[in-house]
Amino acid sequence: GSSDVCSSDLDRSGNALAGTIVGGVRWVTSRAPVDRPAAPHSLRLTAATDVGASATDGITKATAITVVGRAVAGSFVAVAIDGTPVGSALAVDSIAAVEFPASAAFAFPATVAAGTHTVTAIATDASGMASMASATATFVVDTTAPTAGAITLTDTDGSTTDGIVRTAMPTFSLAGASDSGYAGAGVATVQLQVASGLGATAGFANNGQPAAQSGGAASFVAVTLADGPYTARVAVTDVAGNVAYTASVNVTVDTTPPTVSEVQRQLLAESSSTWNAPRYSVTTTDATSVTSIILQVGTSATGTFTDSGSPVTQPSSGSTYLLAGPTISGTQWVRVQATDVAGNVATSKATMVTTWTGGSASTDWQTGGVAQFSGGYLLLTPYSSNLKGGAYYKPLVPATGQVGVSFDLKVSGAADGVCVPFFSNAAAFLTGGNGGSLGCVGMTEGTFFVGISEWQNIIEIGTPVNGLYTSTAVSGLANTANLVRITILANPSGANTAIEVWAQVGAGVAPVKLASRAMSGTLPSAGTLVAITGATGGSAAQHMVQNIVISGS
Repeated sequence: GSSDVCSSDLDRSGNALAGTIVGGVRWVTSRAPVDRPAAPHSLRLTAATDVGASATDGITKATAITVVGRAVAGSFVAVAIDGTPVGSALAVDSIAAVEFPASAAFAFPATVAAGTHTVTAIATDASGMASMASATATFVVDTTAPTAGAITLTDTDGSTTDGIVRTAMPTFSLAGASDSGYAGAGVATVQLQVASGLGATAGFANNGQPAAQSGGAASFVAVTLADGPYTARVAVTDVAGNVAYTASVNVTVDTTPPTVSEVQRQLLAESSSTWNAPRYSVTTTDATSVTSIILQVGTSATGTFTDSGSPVTQPSSGSTYLLAGPTISGTQWVRVQATDVAGNVATSKATMVTTWTGGSASTDWQTGGVAQFSGGYLLLTPYSSNLKGGAYYKPLVPATGQVGVSFDLKVSGAADGVCVPFFSNAAAFLTGGNGGSLGCVGMTEGTFFVGISEWQNIIEIGTPVNGLYTSTAVSGLANTANLVRITILANPSGANTAIEVWAQVGAGVAPVKLASRAMSGTLPSAGTLVAITGATGGSAAQHMVQNIVISGS
């Protein structure tokens, strides 16, 4: 039922009240109090559509967004974006379980353009009562990529502009990255990316973690890269999640030094003024390219070496370089240092080089038999009595690589020639009337020998202990009094040794190879002794040698 109560002329909404006035009092029929539902609150974008640096900052690159918020369970929530109603959604617990634990919530999808937007919501309960409007929420849709800036490689190795570095962790720098256009805009992350190959346009992968950036600048140290070519760029991501990429740069990682062969004698025309300044050759290769080769000289195999001459920058053929050597007095060691384009440096094994004029005694040389010094030569066979002599270099010559022997030979009269044995035991050296016509056959120990019979124009290569040898007929020796520069090279090859005999007949004439033979076995790894001894001399013959060079590695 109802009862009459006393009230004012207006209700709480300011509406005039109906009723009867009695005694100056308006009497109306009473009504139950009215309660509006609570206004929706906590409006925001879902984590799935609030992409970018944060899932809660209201800045996103997504134009298909979903607005969520809290509301009375079971109410219908009308959503307005930028003041325009866009639809309604039911507030239920299932949405709340995802977005707002322990509370009913609503979710409304919408598609919006780029820009700054506002959103409000009003809830209507089951009785049709509407709530007050929610507080206004703001969000930003940013679809514009940032300015990526530029990436630079730090190249301080070798050439500073070729993009080749000798570190597996090259350094890059970024400058000029930026983002603007709305409150809260900015660069969120900068990430180095690397792809295999030069000039790559695909296959990029993140390298390391995003770098700290300030004012659009950052520095990156790449996570270890294997030797090889790469393309690098930086991915610049703004707060909304838009990504821009810098123009890429090429980088080649080269941490491997060149490979360098042993230093070997290079035979060129020599004269009385250049005999003790041998030329050398070396072969070197590199994954990128070799930029310079320089000869170095030291007083021991393991001591300090100093540069000799100027660097050689171009090979003479293929990957072989020729180098002029310094004048050697006594015994020195030479090696080659190779530098590649990245600045990696490699050095060859050291090669011993010793010189002796043969015109006077040397503490490193032991003479025997009738050997004597005369007219600037070491005289091996005198004119009488078929006697002979010789000399050997007392220190062991390194023999794991090439061994070379060069000397000037002068002959006066008719005789059998000279012999060059390679042996290890000084007691096996033969002088006097021993050694047969070659002067070194029948030695108690020895590896190889080379006999030079200029009278018969024959080169013999064999083994001194058993006296077995092969003969090669040559021309140009013929017992001439001309300068004949003989060079013998012993080059190991696996379990064998290739022996070559070269001759330069006359000053300034290019040497020619007279004979060669592949011999079974190798010179002792501990080193070898080298001798020059005379063969049987006729009663009217002399053999004289001078300007001796021995090398070994």
